[in-house]
Amino acid sequence: MFLAVLCFSCANFFVKTLSLYFDSFQILLFRAIPMLLISFFLIKRQKLNPLGNKKILLIIRSLICVFSIILYYKSFKMLDIGAAVSLRYLAPVFSIFVALIILKNKLHPINIFTSILAISSVVLICTFSSNYNIQGISIALFAAFLLSISWVLVSKIGSNDSPLVIVFYLSLFCVIVGIISTTYFSEWNLDALNFTMTFKMFFLGIFGYLGQYYSTKAFQIGNPKDVAPFRYFEILVSMTLGVLFVNESYSLISIIGSILLIFSLMITFFDLDDSGVIDIEDYRILRNKMDLNNDGKIDEKDLMFFLKNRIKQLKIIFVNVFK
Repeated sequence: MFLAVLCFSCANFFVKTLSLYFDSFQILLFRAIPMLLISFFLIKRQKLNPLGNKKILLIIRSLICVFSIILYYKSFKMLDIGAAVSLRYLAPVFSIFVALIILKNKLHPINIFTSILAISSVVLICTFSSNYNIQGISIALFAAFLLSISWVLVSKIGSNDSPLVIVFYLSLFCVIVGIISTTYFSEWNLDALNFTMTFKMFFLGIFGYLGQYYSTKAFQIGNPKDVAPFRYFEILVSMTLGVLFVNESYSLISIIGSILLIFSLMITFFDLDDSGVIDIEDYRILRNKMDLNNDGKIDEKDLMFFLKNRIKQLKIIFVNVFK
């Protein structure tokens, strides 16, 4: 997951630098072409049906996700990297309420608490950002809402279609929309098409695809409840890249807001029994999990046991990831 976070953060950095010279339609096309070629090659290699099974849902989900990406890239022109990425991570909050309607999921008290905390955190980040822009915030929020719908639709598709087919559909529609929109609605800045920009365009697609690949690989290898929280550190990594390479600056309150946002998104992972509340039963489960050597108490022996096993697991993970 560390590799996925690093790749997604690098992709965000390239989007920010490219957004100074190209519009969101053009950036969409730059990212989609390598993803389409790679996903098509992998589908053919695994002898899958590229058209999939739930075609209507795949098409609807892809179109919604395409417009979410376009709006997300557009917000980079108006906001700092950290603010745009933070607003995007309101998608899990929106998805809770979208799932109520589409999947008929239940709303738990912990969902309400984390939603309020996440929204408050984003208000802190954006209000005290050096590049405060109402229009950019509105665009990023709508992009996050559309992304939440696409996530819920993926749940509705379920295991009927391979993740490779889902990525292929998204890449295909990104290319189609990208070609049409750049042909009729964009003006190319030919002066900016130099070696450096071409390099950034190419690696935007590569890092975007690698981020998706390593993220999927991490969820396949590890427990989602253990792996997913690390995904949210993309906010801090993106902020760091913005400060180092794009001359962005963030106030102490914005940084505190980003840490609160990460906490609000991670807190549901402490609901270990999936009851919708964090209670004494979760504490008991956590205590049992922390007693790694099963001696009835939590001490330094558990820490040593954990470190030894973690080193072994990391060796296995790196062997599998770089196969």
